[in-house]
Amino acid sequence: MAESYPNSNPFHQDDTALDTDMGQQPQETTMGGYASVDHAFQKVEHEAAEGIHRVRDTAERAGGRVKSGLSQATNYVKNLDAADMWGDVKELARRNPGACLLTMAVIGFALGRTTSRNSR
Repeated sequence: MAESYPNSNPFHQDDTALDTDMGQQPQETTMGGYASVDHAFQKVEHEAAEGIHRVRDTAERAGGRVKSGLSQATNYVKNLDAADMWGDVKELARRNPGACLLTMAVIGFALGRTTSRNSR
């Protein structure tokens, strides 16, 4: 005959001994040791708020880097003439020919798609 266990629920945790030792009312806990559904939701809400703050901080730092990069690009265009920029492009193509060819192929594809849609 199979033995019967009083608390066969794997999520049930008996903390009554701990609660009575600390002078508190015995409280049955469920859901992995949380005393109530409210407590579990509060923990989830707190963790979600921390995650949102981390994402916001990361986005702010990324936004600062983008702003800095755009500012540098703007200053580059303002301070150089077309001949200087063309010289920089040629130097870049000499140092990284594969990346340059790939970039030109993507730009050509995008321009081709744009002009083919406009001509219909």
